Amino acid sequence: MKKIAKVKLLLCGIMLLLFCPLAGCIYEKNDYAGEHPELFTIAMNSILGANGWVYVSPTIKQPLLEVMEEDSYGRKMFVYCETPCPEDNGLGESYYLFISQFSDENYAYFYTDYNFIRANGSGYPHSKEKWYVLEPMGLFSDDGVKSLKNKNDWNKEINYDQCMKAEIIYKKDENIDRSNKKTIMKLYHSQVGNRHAFKSASYLTSDNYGRMIYTASGASGKFVFIFNPDWSYNEDTYAMKRINFDCQDELKEHKELNNWNQPF
Repeated sequence: MKKIAKVKLLLCGIMLLLFCPLAGCIYEKNDYAGEHPELFTIAMNSILGANGWVYVSPTIKQPLLEVMEEDSYGRKMFVYCETPCPEDNGLGESYYLFISQFSDENYAYFYTDYNFIRANGSGYPHSKEKWYVLEPMGLFSDDGVKSLKNKNDWNKEINYDQCMKAEIIYKKDENIDRSNKKTIMKLYHSQVGNRHAFKSASYLTSDNYGRMIYTASGASGKFVFIFNPDWSYNEDTYAMKRINFDCQDELKEHKELNNWNQPF
């Protein structure tokens, strides 16, 4: 009997080794290991639903982060991609073109509202060795790049008063505990009227005065919530329903309604 039990235990172990990778249970989300953690930080504080890593079967890989250009004041224009995008809904790979303002030893600085543009990589030639497109800059139109540069004061003196700052990180900042997640879940339920619809919550960024932006997702759609540092909120303006990825105009308006980056 003991011998049979040992054989069964061994078989169970083999089955776990075979099938656990398929379930994703042995993969770890690697820290960012590239040369530009300050730029990685900007991407994590700007993209709704970002993870900070890429799953390319059967492993977790580093995201694409590549500097494309630098202006005379030290701003960097860079491409970021993690594919498949975590909330891409089958639309293909999402590539983002960012502009940073500057950084120091502890913080990355950027303009908060229009610091990136987005493009879809589906249908473009991909590298055989890599998972991303061969020439990511080719995804973005000349007019789009020009507009991005204009909105981020490319080749002009840096406007420090307009800059947001974020502490430099090497992995996606969760910044949420069980109690706060429960708060977000309740607010999601109050928005959709279905107490079983909530799926997940994710931290995006904070302003210079401690206000916080979180995303909430579930069967009844996606929302953006803005909280004060003590987790209080304006009942009339805290929630915004997300329609699509390219909601920078709507997000800017949502921030203004909640006094984003304004002194208390």
